[in-house]
Amino acid sequence: MTFSMAPCDICGSTSSLELDEARRFGTGGVSVCTGCGFVHVKNRRPADEIAADWERIYANGGYTARWPMVEARLTYVAEWYAQTFGGWKGKTVLEIGAGEGRFLEMVRDRGAYPVGLEPSAEGCRAMRAKDIFAHHGTVETCGSVGKFDVVAILWTLENCQDCIGMLRSARANLAPAGHVMVATGSRILVPFKKPISTYFSKNPPDCHAFRFSVNSLTNAMEKADLSLAAINNYVDSDWMVAAANATTTDSKTLFRPDDPNEVLGFFRHWARVFP
Repeated sequence: MTFSMAPCDICGSTSSLELDEARRFGTGGVSVCTGCGFVHVKNRRPADEIAADWERIYANGGYTARWPMVEARLTYVAEWYAQTFGGWKGKTVLEIGAGEGRFLEMVRDRGAYPVGLEPSAEGCRAMRAKDIFAHHGTVETCGSVGKFDVVAILWTLENCQDCIGMLRSARANLAPAGHVMVATGSRILVPFKKPISTYFSKNPPDCHAFRFSVNSLTNAMEKADLSLAAINNYVDSDWMVAAANATTTDSKTLFRPDDPNEVLGFFRHWARVFP
């Protein structure tokens, strides 16, 4: 295995503090950037090695869209987008990290034209069995695969090797006036929804290299030349769902950091009141 040390993806700082609660309740190596408060793993393997780990996790039953919780959150995202932007009918949709294609099935049933991009061979086979076109690979290996009205990254941005690179790849596949839509289960600086002991994974740290607040997700989008168009009521939800348009705005003028001490205090408080 080959590891390299990455600076903060948002602000580029190399200064950070390790998050003790991550080591206590799951796995070590999770840091909080002292420059902008971004929660990330600095020590990462190449994208193909992380993708191979996720394929093993899928193969061993560690994740499936058949779980009721996964079905529920994908249904929520499909309905949120439909109500926010007037439905799915006639829209072309690319999902990055499409898994078995369950979300793409949902939007196809609502009139969309779906395509998946997925590093798992088994996931691609499952999509093709549902007559969904699937690109087998990562954003690094597949590059631009077309222009789509919606590019969806659902519970995948936090699990990749380069979150800004993935957002830039999504933007490169975006049709004019289209949306990049990101959904994440990150819970930072918002009410607790579950015990902290179930928040951190036992998987290798770089399989879940990023955890987003609303500020850090917005900043990541802006760094990839995307401008936030809509966001759900994430404070009252288990999930944060955001849609963005392509822009050429200089992200440096829009930067909104989190206070790293507030982020560290948030996790300390969570561990104390809801272990």
